[in-house]
Amino acid sequence: MAQGGIRKGFFFYFGLFVLLLITIFCICLVIMIFNPGKSVLWMQYFSSNERMIIDSVSGEQLNWSEINEIKVECKSYANVTLERNNNPDMGKDAIYIVNNSKGFTAASEAVKFDCEVSYQNGILTIDITEPSGFLFFSKDIEVVIHACIDRKVDFANINLDIKTKEGNVEIGGVYGNNPENVKLKGLKVETESGDISLTNLFDTTQLEQISLTTDSGKITSGKEIDIQTSSGTTKTKGLKLGCDATFVVEGRGLISIGALVAQNHKITLTNKKGNVVLDYVDLGSGKDSELVCANCVEGNFLFGKIYGNLTFNSSDTLISPNITVDYISGDFYLAVRPDKGGEPDMKIKKVGGNVTVFADKGNLHIEEISGTANVESKNNLKVDLTFADRCVGVYVANNSGQVKLTFLGSVPKKLSGESKQVSGVTVTTNTGKATINVTSSAKFTAQMYKNDEEHTLIDVDDSKLHINIGNEMIENHNKNPLVVNGAGSSDGDVTITSNGDIEFNVA
Repeated sequence: MAQGGIRKGFFFYFGLFVLLLITIFCICLVIMIFNPGKSVLWMQYFSSNERMIIDSVSGEQLNWSEINEIKVECKSYANVTLERNNNPDMGKDAIYIVNNSKGFTAASEAVKFDCEVSYQNGILTIDITEPSGFLFFSKDIEVVIHACIDRKVDFANINLDIKTKEGNVEIGGVYGNNPENVKLKGLKVETESGDISLTNLFDTTQLEQISLTTDSGKITSGKEIDIQTSSGTTKTKGLKLGCDATFVVEGRGLISIGALVAQNHKITLTNKKGNVVLDYVDLGSGKDSELVCANCVEGNFLFGKIYGNLTFNSSDTLISPNITVDYISGDFYLAVRPDKGGEPDMKIKKVGGNVTVFADKGNLHIEEISGTANVESKNNLKVDLTFADRCVGVYVANNSGQVKLTFLGSVPKKLSGESKQVSGVTVTTNTGKATINVTSSAKFTAQMYKNDEEHTLIDVDDSKLHINIGNEMIENHNKNPLVVNGAGSSDGDVTITSNGDIEFNVA
């Protein structure tokens, strides 16, 4: 009984001690809250309700027609907005900075809010330092570049350069207060986790340059534009540009623009580990009409229709992207350096131009190709290609990966002379299986050789050949050379060099 009493007494006084500590802590919190900036228990509370209007620098009124560039750099979490409307709280063409941040910070690491503004040689620079903290009740700091609609300022002569970390960037603003479109000469935005939004109130047609970069944030567009479909002109969300453009995801962020129209221009995408979603891309038919995926690593690429060329110019960095495309009107190119261990997964429904792929591993599946195909792998890339009637040449070099070629029309013929264009059908493998699917009306001659180092052109053993087409299609019932439907010198040519199984089927 005595021990039980001692134990109960200990917990009673220990509880009183803990309660006393909590009471002291709460009293300190109250003191800090009513005395922002005062250090108590090595902590400080900060609370702001500031509003700054920047329409002059060093006593000189800003002349917006003379400003060539606005640079906004936020050290942490401030949001930045560009807008043009009749907000009753913003009656001037100016930059409004609102600070409503609240929270606790360590006294030794306290960083106070600061805003430095400078103007020189047509460049207006705004440098924002946000309060630091370990516990925030509010991270509400807004930088609003504002123009009133009853004046002539629309920012059309200005290059806007924004850098922030956690803060979001919105170009165009939102509906309300009788908004009108804003314009820019150039736009460059960099964030870490902050989102970049281009709203329906941003007129992008006069841009001369645009570059948007995020790490783990989102790049999106709410702008309504016209696009051409099989049923006529329709409206959708996206961007219409008259210049080259760059969009970058450094980490696991997202690029989701919807439709992107930039005829006769080059669009550069970089995606390290995130996601790229483009439903419609119209780059026209000019020599610079190209969607280039540069310095990409992994991540997902989901494309709808692309009018132009799609190039993965990332051989030094590309590893294992997932690429899904509905349609490419032009060429498709992808290369992966062998020492990178790249393993891309490529699934494309239709390519109107040529296909060039250099990858040792992964999967290449294309449901229809109208141009030539040049595919090289030194390992086990799985190749499954289907060709339309206009195809003039196929070259596939593989090691142990399966090769499946399907011809919906005629089998291409080998061009004579010194032409460097890929022509005819040439397949080289070591142990990988080669499958050729043709129509019942196809005319071609196929020759199959063993794959040896001396290139001695020794016919493969009949046990390796699997001819699954009707005997009536085969001249003299010979397997090698295989002459189908009385093929002559003007018909298709197939050359297969392999130590694996070779199969011919009627598609």
